[in-house]
Amino acid sequence: MRVGGVTLAVFALAAAGASAQVPRVDTIRVRPDTLRARGDTARLRADRPAGDTSRAGRGAGLPQRPSRSFASPDSVVQSLLSRRGFRVTRYNADSVQFLAEEKEIRLSGRALVERDQSTLEADSVRYVETNCGLFAVGSPRLFDRTGVLVGTGMRYDACNHAGIIEHATTDFKEGSATWYLRGDLAVDNDENRIYAAGATITSCDLVDPHYHFAARQVKWVSKRLMVSRPAILYVADVPVLWLPFIFQDMRRGRRSGLMPPQFGLNDIVRNSPTYKRHVANLGYYWAMSDYSDAQLTLSWYAQRFIEVNGQVRYRWLDRFIRGGLNYRELHEARGSTNRDILWQHNQEFSLASSLNMSLHYASSASVISRNAVDPVLATAQIDSRLNYQRKFEWGQLNVGGSRSQLLDKPQVTMVLPTVSFTPVPIALSRSATWSPSFSLTNQLQSNLGPGSLVTLPTGDTSRILLDSRATSVQIGTPLRLGRWNWTNSISISDQWNNARETIRVPDPADTTLQLVRTYGESFETGIDWQTGINLPVLFQGSWNLQPSVQIVNTTGGAYLVRNRFTDGRFVSQGKRLQYSAGIAPTLFGLFGGVGPFARIRHSVSPSVSWSYSPAATVPEDYARALARGGRPATLRSDARQAITIGLRQNFEAKLRPPPQPERTDSVAAEGVAAAPAEQEGRKLRLLSIESSSFTFDLEQAKKPGRNAWVTRTFDNTFQSDLLRGFSLRTQHDLFDGPVGYTISRFDPQLTSVAAGFQLSSATFRALGALLGLRPPSPPEGRASPDSAAALADSADRFGRSLADQFQRGLATRYSAVDRLAPGAGRGSGFSASLSYSLQRTRVLRDTAGVLPTTPAPPPNQTVNGSLSFSPTPHWTVSWQTSYDFTRGEFNDHVVRLDRDLHDWRATFTFVKSANGNFVFSFFIQLIDQPDIKFDYDQRNIGGR
Repeated sequence: MRVGGVTLAVFALAAAGASAQVPRVDTIRVRPDTLRARGDTARLRADRPAGDTSRAGRGAGLPQRPSRSFASPDSVVQSLLSRRGFRVTRYNADSVQFLAEEKEIRLSGRALVERDQSTLEADSVRYVETNCGLFAVGSPRLFDRTGVLVGTGMRYDACNHAGIIEHATTDFKEGSATWYLRGDLAVDNDENRIYAAGATITSCDLVDPHYHFAARQVKWVSKRLMVSRPAILYVADVPVLWLPFIFQDMRRGRRSGLMPPQFGLNDIVRNSPTYKRHVANLGYYWAMSDYSDAQLTLSWYAQRFIEVNGQVRYRWLDRFIRGGLNYRELHEARGSTNRDILWQHNQEFSLASSLNMSLHYASSASVISRNAVDPVLATAQIDSRLNYQRKFEWGQLNVGGSRSQLLDKPQVTMVLPTVSFTPVPIALSRSATWSPSFSLTNQLQSNLGPGSLVTLPTGDTSRILLDSRATSVQIGTPLRLGRWNWTNSISISDQWNNARETIRVPDPADTTLQLVRTYGESFETGIDWQTGINLPVLFQGSWNLQPSVQIVNTTGGAYLVRNRFTDGRFVSQGKRLQYSAGIAPTLFGLFGGVGPFARIRHSVSPSVSWSYSPAATVPEDYARALARGGRPATLRSDARQAITIGLRQNFEAKLRPPPQPERTDSVAAEGVAAAPAEQEGRKLRLLSIESSSFTFDLEQAKKPGRNAWVTRTFDNTFQSDLLRGFSLRTQHDLFDGPVGYTISRFDPQLTSVAAGFQLSSATFRALGALLGLRPPSPPEGRASPDSAAALADSADRFGRSLADQFQRGLATRYSAVDRLAPGAGRGSGFSASLSYSLQRTRVLRDTAGVLPTTPAPPPNQTVNGSLSFSPTPHWTVSWQTSYDFTRGEFNDHVVRLDRDLHDWRATFTFVKSANGNFVFSFFIQLIDQPDIKFDYDQRNIGGR
């Protein structure tokens, strides 16, 4: 539409000056009777059927260039074209006729006119100077820099700068969509207006469009604003929606104005009294500048809540700053309120320093969790992050912090500050390198459960939630001397919590009696120092023998400790030497090929380590600090001589290389190219088994009633490339009592299982290739890569629009549905995933061999699964669920059905969250105009 007005004016000026610019000699070599025979064709044939041109460009879009072009100019024509002071008009036709007395020019038969980078192509073109009339018939096509216009006839008044294009077809861009307008156009270039009558508008480029808007009158003002009335939406030939008018701003870029609200037909006419109306995104958008904007929206859900959302975004290019501030306020119908603030700010101060910040705060997490229907959001957390990074020539500094707030619990965890500094390794000499490092972390936790019960003066009891703080400092100063490594580290930890603790201590006045003491808080500070020397690796590449000498603490705990049992003063323990050595060889076994495998290799990587530390005494003050008043102090640390054994196995196979094409005799005889080198077959991991290690203490076995066992559990991890994502991890509890005691029997019992795998069409193709099966040829009519990419892009755009629809309010979004959307990182074929988890507690005997009276809790078993497939080329089915065997019920369900309707997409969703909320939604949306939708949304939040 906007193409037509500009281009017609240009061609009117072109035709007016054509007689003065184009030589009349040798340009008209046609017979006069032929011109007479074609005279009628120059008239505008109003009775010409519109079927041909109405189909122009449909199915493949409008043509982007004329069907013919001008021949390359010779030297004479080139000199004329390069003359200054003239506006050049070029034309070409089967016949050209100049009528000097009538002041008329006629082009007949494949007429082509070009002027000012605009081209007109038609069967016949006629210009009459007396009435400034320009006429083009015979499928005229207009091409210029702003677009393409196709019609059945054009009439233009060059003096009044107005014209009419009958049965016109043009297109215009809006966002990522291309819209096609068909109808009779009237152009007024003086007022910069375009009028259309009997028009249809659609973004479907098929021959028979799936849908279109029919408007009796359409008006464009300055090619910026479009108003049409009335507008009827047709799906195929069936009218489904009537609107009194449509107002659309056609300008590109950001502009201030009212935002279109989001609501469906069921919000206007309820089909049942239980349906809850809702209107979202009702507000105003303000484009403050090219680098900042703001918006204020209101969302209303009947009998549930009202939400106000304000957002400000900014970007400062010169300072490399970008970010935004978002404020949400949600008022529930029951009276609760939640205020949510999110501030995101990213700034690059230089190439070496940057700041990344995301601060998120919610006043009532319970309101968010209560209104959530997303299985992910119902148990998620609100996170805040802050990090400053600075690179120096001599090191790197990182300073930051974080805060997390659970939605289903009142627990809040804040880590502030976190400081890490890593200098560049300092080369003291050619063979000596010092690599210091520093880190500081301070963690604060509040509202921890389960807390303790406190009896109030009124006789009631109240549970006090716990608060805690943990501060740690790590300083590393390792020094490498040639092949020797001298490890040095200093760690400082300080902990505090307000947990109530009741203990029994001997009465100082009478040791036969015990006193009960209750503490309202506890603290502990520890300073530790570790050092040792790792000797060079011997027999590297074969046995990999690694000896080392370490200086370790006499007993467990830090070297210096202070707590309430030391009266706030530091007490220390001693140090002792620890000698250790370990070997880690890798043994290989090669086997012949079978089937698709050319060779199979079995690698075994055992590891054996030995460590010894002599016995030592523990100072009495330090032993009491470790006992914390709850058990007798141990004044001796026994000798320790431990042997640790581990094993890792890996079965690998090399596939047979693909067959090489044989050279023809002619190529071999001429020696054109040498035979290509034999390709190596791809390596494949058939199965890998990684087992945890066993530790035996030989010194412990010398004690009465004890044995050498130290390891209580045994873990195995299985992985394979034959099944994508396959992983199996098992854990066994080895003894029915305390480990290391002879009264405990060796009785392995399964306590934990974690398994998972994924299946897809690629999995079956890979298995078929391994078995030598030829993959089936693609069916006829299968979508080409280009069309498949276009379909994926369309699905991705729909997924983003649907995500925006459901994520507009923090309390109403459900991202689990968005993750199942077509184009959201998933393939269009078959895909499935399954994971299983088992956790159970074993009943253990005590040191006397007596079983506890309290039975073990029931095992916790859950299965998580997802499935996605396309039963037809236009249907996609997705399902995600989680089942709890302990409770015997499903935790959550997400079911999604998508139907691709070319320009529309229909989506059916059912979501059930672990908190009991569920939503049933039926959604049809126009992909190119997401504001046009038909939806049904029924929710049950909090049993309502």
